[in-house]
Amino acid sequence: MKNNYFYTVQSNDTLSGISRRTGVPVSELAKLNGIRNPNRIKAGEKLALNKEAVCGVNLQFLDRDHNPLRDLSYVVRYCGREVSGKTDHTGRSEPIMTEWPTDKIRILVRRTGGDLKEIATVASGYANKLVTLVSPKLKLEAKTHPHPKEPGAEAPANTVPTGKGPPSKHTPPAEPATGVPQSWWTEEMGFLGIKVSETKTAANKPVAKVANDGVEEPDIIAKARTTYTGAQITEENWLSAANELGCEIEVIMAIAEQETEKLKALGMGAFDKQRRPTILFERHRFGKNTNQKFSEDNPDISGSKEYMPGSARDERGKRYDDGNHYGLFSWQYKKLAKAYTLDPGAALAACSWGKFQIMGENYRACGFNDVKTFVESMCISEVEHLKAVVNFATSTGLRPALKGKNWASIAAAYNGPRYKRNSYDTQLKNIYDKLLKRKK
Repeated sequence: MKNNYFYTVQSNDTLSGISRRTGVPVSELAKLNGIRNPNRIKAGEKLALNKEAVCGVNLQFLDRDHNPLRDLSYVVRYCGREVSGKTDHTGRSEPIMTEWPTDKIRILVRRTGGDLKEIATVASGYANKLVTLVSPKLKLEAKTHPHPKEPGAEAPANTVPTGKGPPSKHTPPAEPATGVPQSWWTEEMGFLGIKVSETKTAANKPVAKVANDGVEEPDIIAKARTTYTGAQITEENWLSAANELGCEIEVIMAIAEQETEKLKALGMGAFDKQRRPTILFERHRFGKNTNQKFSEDNPDISGSKEYMPGSARDERGKRYDDGNHYGLFSWQYKKLAKAYTLDPGAALAACSWGKFQIMGENYRACGFNDVKTFVESMCISEVEHLKAVVNFATSTGLRPALKGKNWASIAAAYNGPRYKRNSYDTQLKNIYDKLLKRKK
């Protein structure tokens, strides 16, 4: 099977045969896919057919708080070429395309003095990628104004005292200091992030006031994660859960692996690097559970309708509509924190939690009297996540499907009625098959 970008290796395929079929030279196939031994290709493996499939690189520049650095002058040197420009409102450069996956890319930025500073060298790699570069500094956008002259004193230099104020719970002023949105958060994420507004002191001196809506996490998480033990699920734990549910260990493991698969590429899993349970904030659930009363003023975290359609991008930088605009994993706790200030219980219930990504709404099915206690348990360890999913499967009648490996029923009960859109049932079965082979 082939398309313009990839070829899926079939049984008895050879690299030379694929070359004849696709018209791509063997040497080029090997170089594009990092194949050292042309005799060792496996059925089911996807081979890139051209550089467009694997050599695309997008750069994104962020400040210390992960706010996009807009209008940053950059230079990219690769394959004997040099490309320069300024980042857009998302902090991204123009995409580039190297000749081969092994090509090196030098990334430079222009400092305020006009000179260039090299900040990174990366390899193109064997897949189209987004390279994110985070500055150790924070960028604020504000105007400077001269202070008024005081009797008997020289006029001070044009300076703007700044300081972080308490987290703002309101939208930014109609005319912010620069006359433009202060960060990507204010523009696309419902006024999350750093904002700068102008005010004056009692002595009529100008001051730039800095506020940050991007609170990292609700207080309940900060307190609850002090109980974190880091206890991971053992073989004995898996066996006990499987016996209780009357199914094979690999069936439960397949659910866990499916739910945390995307996180592994980010060095995450059931918990993030801050020892917080991994979450995904579901804005449509928060909207439904609060009767949409926050949706008009806070469309980024609440609403039944699609938000910012077409604003998300895939791995090639192509825009697509992800419906609820979940965004990056690094956004989730910021969104939860904002929702928590509006309705704590509904906010916690609107997230999926931990290794099995169980919705907070299902706290009763998981054996808890309230969502707060459920979340506190999720903050302890993976073992608690396993206990919760066993209770969930038992109380929701999922045990027969697990026992009979009815993947469609499992997917419908666990991932919702639209599971076919992302082939959840097929992916579960494929993971289960891999786990069985690994066991043998």
